Amino acid sequence: MSIQNLEDELETDRLVLKLPNPTRDANITFEIITRQYNRLSLYLKCFEGVKCVQDERKRLRQTKYRNKPTKSWVIWQKPGERSKKLSKGFAGMICVDELQRGECSIRYWLARDAEGAGYMSEALRAIEAHIWGKGIGKIVMECAATNVGSQKIIKRAGFTIDQTSRNGVFYFSKKNPLGIEIAA
Repeated sequence: MSIQNLEDELETDRLVLKLPNPTRDANITFEIITRQYNRLSLYLKCFEGVKCVQDERKRLRQTKYRNKPTKSWVIWQKPGERSKKLSKGFAGMICVDELQRGECSIRYWLARDAEGAGYMSEALRAIEAHIWGKGIGKIVMECAATNVGSQKIIKRAGFTIDQTSRNGVFYFSKKNPLGIEIAA
């Protein structure tokens, strides 16, 4: 399965996950990144080179992460969703990275004003269901040991810790509940 064959848009009860449109999305994502840079940069290095909206447009166009194919979705609140007021309806981003055959990783980040409403858990469930249906056998995730909120999301989704690195990163994984095995 190729990551690029995943759907460009997914919906949940409260969210719409859309392929990034750099023209439409860069201004809001850059604004959030700039306001929340100190918090986000503790866990994510992908924002280090983002100094202006043009840099963010370039980042949103990326189709590779660590030299592997990746696909990203911007997480938007559905119009009329009232459980939490978000800046311009933006909740965060979620990405799927192709690893080796039958495996992928999921990365995400959440805007501060979207925290505590279950949006990332909802987005993660939608991405997982979509990936499992495409024949992926295993998903891996990594999380800083100090990022307790993210650990809770990952554990609640049923991922288990495989190992802890010396640099304070937890590595989680989850096998396909549909019984699909990773092809050798």
